[in-house]
Amino acid sequence: NYSINTFLGKSHIASNIRSTVEKVSPSESRILIKGPSGSGKKYLAKLIHNKSKRSDESFIIANTKRILAKNIENYLFGIENSEGVVTKIGLIEQAHKGTLYIDEICNLDHVLQARLVQLLTEKVIQRVDGKYNIDVNVRIICGTSKNIKLEIENKKFREDLFYRLNVVPLNTPALNERIEDIPELIDYFLKICSKELGVANTKLSKEGYNYLQSRKWSGNIRELKNVIEKILIL
Repeated sequence: NYSINTFLGKSHIASNIRSTVEKVSPSESRILIKGPSGSGKKYLAKLIHNKSKRSDESFIIANTKRILAKNIENYLFGIENSEGVVTKIGLIEQAHKGTLYIDEICNLDHVLQARLVQLLTEKVIQRVDGKYNIDVNVRIICGTSKNIKLEIENKKFREDLFYRLNVVPLNTPALNERIEDIPELIDYFLKICSKELGVANTKLSKEGYNYLQSRKWSGNIRELKNVIEKILIL
């Protein structure tokens, strides 16, 4: 519920990401964002959408980790009944004219991967049990925390889909690779979390900043945000 205008940080890594975002956002290029869990892939996808020509249209998230594997096709493509009546509008159609972010793209099985290849090449989909093609105009951004090249070698991910998605590769680094960005992220999370929680904003002591910069952040930016929430609550 808060505005996303930039990729925060003073590090060289953050600067390079901002530069790439400014170049690719106005285009229609498909983007594959790679990085560890909690490193800000969804945030980056939303930022790209906000800076694109599609910013007034929908930004839809398909979180494949939260959808049962057997239901992913229904959620993405929608469903028709035997009489051709739509019983569920899929996320792809919901993102028509806007942007669809598919989180953890490697979770899709080969059947769904093939269906995505058709979408990317022909710009049409069929709903589950549907009989006709439906034209869709959607920009696809995908994210993965897995080594997608290894997934291809192990025959778990289609190479042709990878090359269609990986037009512009972006990497979100682990938080411990950009520790100089932590103070700015702390201030940002103090501001937004205080609003979300309805509590007064506060400033940390110098020792507090130093301590948080010295920690190992296995959960990356998501873990830092959770810690800031806890500080504000307690």
